[in-house]
Amino acid sequence: MKKIIPVLFTLLFLVGCLPKPKISISGVEDGKIYVTEQTISIDQNLAGDDYTLKLNGESITNKHTVTDNGHYDLEVTAKKWWQEEEKSIQFEIDDVPPKKPELKANIRSSYFKSVTFGLEREKDVSYEIKLDGKRHDIDSPITKEGDHYLNIVATKDNQLVSQRKFRFEIDNRTYSRNEVDSFEWLSLNLIHKESNLPRIQKWTEDVDVVVHGEPTSQDWKSLNTYISTLNETLPFYLNLHKKDDRTYNAGTIIMHFVPNYRFDELGFQQPLRQGDGEIVGFAYPNKVTYNGVFKEATIGIDTTIPQHTRNTTIYHELIHALGLYKHFDNNRSSILYPYNDTGVTKLAKIDKKMIELLYRPDITPGMYKPQVEATLKPRIID
Repeated sequence: MKKIIPVLFTLLFLVGCLPKPKISISGVEDGKIYVTEQTISIDQNLAGDDYTLKLNGESITNKHTVTDNGHYDLEVTAKKWWQEEEKSIQFEIDDVPPKKPELKANIRSSYFKSVTFGLEREKDVSYEIKLDGKRHDIDSPITKEGDHYLNIVATKDNQLVSQRKFRFEIDNRTYSRNEVDSFEWLSLNLIHKESNLPRIQKWTEDVDVVVHGEPTSQDWKSLNTYISTLNETLPFYLNLHKKDDRTYNAGTIIMHFVPNYRFDELGFQQPLRQGDGEIVGFAYPNKVTYNGVFKEATIGIDTTIPQHTRNTTIYHELIHALGLYKHFDNNRSSILYPYNDTGVTKLAKIDKKMIELLYRPDITPGMYKPQVEATLKPRIID
């Protein structure tokens, strides 16, 4: 018995001196979500040589790289002699951003009186919603008239984000049934000869009005006045230029001041005599996209007529070139009256209303009559 005691004492002493295994993992942390691949490493000096790494139940080696998206359970065991330590780490790899926020209401450029957008929410995604820079409840109606800016930022648990932002307006303008009928008559035209149904055609970007020929100083003065007036209304700018002074914007209206007997040189194919009158001006689009966006138009102004009638003709043809290619046959106060003996050089109320309707943001190029009707129907007051 005396011989055994020193041996047991020695073993107990050695056990007390042996370091316990320690698990130190780098590359992943418990509860973390990663958007890139991660390499799992264990400190072998601390763990010793007798350790195991299991990822979702499968054995892996030190410095194992995880690349695929998914949820992962890492189980680690380290042993030294009869001492053992265990550690469990759960992590996730997810490099997929949240979906772009989807609204329940259709996104349009203009709404009548109010709009409530609503939001299709994605699981595990938070949303920051701001209207005109202030926090907004997406399920609350927006009724304030005017222009607005909505910005929605979606953030996923992996901190990846997606965004939807757009501008719109609450516009409470209304129109009479007669005004809408007149507008449809004036603005719906065949885009190409092979077209079957008339559609809306309009300019969508700034337009250069390039003058050719021999305009008088009064012609220039009238043009400047008319274009300044139109630029107060249109959602783009008409920019007046001489022939050799171009900036080449997206669209071009080429205005020729020539005697009317030269109109055929400009592509005008109709007889100059029309009933008891004579053609002293014309306008037609010569470049239109398949969906009704004007790119180029030509105007001809007869230089043989008196200045006072030419002033009316210039404005008349310029309004045609905006996309209103028909006439108000019985309204002598309108600039779209087909004869220039009225001396009209200002837009009548009906002219302004027609331009307003054509260049509403919700009246888009390429629309057919049923689409125009559906868009304007809530605004018709009689």
